[in-house]
Amino acid sequence: MEIIYKVLYSNRRSISAQIKNSKVLIRCPFNTPHKVINQFVLSNEKWIAKNLNKPTIDIVIEHNIKIEIIGQEFLVEKTDKKTEISGNTLRVHNYSNEDKRVKSFIQLIKTLVYPYFKERLDIYTRMMDTSYLTFKTTSANKRWGSCTSQKIVHLSYQCGFLPHKLFDYIIVHELAHIKYMNHSKQFWEYLSMYIPNYKDIRKELKKYNIIYKL
Repeated sequence: MEIIYKVLYSNRRSISAQIKNSKVLIRCPFNTPHKVINQFVLSNEKWIAKNLNKPTIDIVIEHNIKIEIIGQEFLVEKTDKKTEISGNTLRVHNYSNEDKRVKSFIQLIKTLVYPYFKERLDIYTRMMDTSYLTFKTTSANKRWGSCTSQKIVHLSYQCGFLPHKLFDYIIVHELAHIKYMNHSKQFWEYLSMYIPNYKDIRKELKKYNIIYKL
């Protein structure tokens, strides 16, 4: 099969393939020869074809549609006024640049989801009899969450678009890292005490894509 892909160059050491929004992205170091990139794609053809055909759940963010965030329904609306939350409407300033509109929207969502994220995090902190130093919402779009060795928990704003059970898994996963800063057998055994079906949830989580058409 012919694989159509987009190359993203950066200051990295190796080549990797990613499937995002049903498109193939090849990430590689600056000045990587096209021949090397093409050979990498051909050598990973089976993996790419398999993952391209996997079913996805696309959450599309665009003007004048309703989306569900933290279990509530909101209308997304462009406006010539400031970006703000007005009742159940998310008003995004109509910047001429789409990247600015997206960044403005993300900041709005981070503000909206913070109290809910904090509430769920504290519930599981008590349940797991653990503690964290501080918590931050991030603009990350490549990872749902993370936890540092200093016990700082990061949760991506994108978690707000997920069903509750998937979001709760992410919280438990990151809190489990306070006890085990790795993905060892002990880590997964500990996590399964709170999320017994974590393997099924991990598979479901991989289906989600956030697509912007603002």
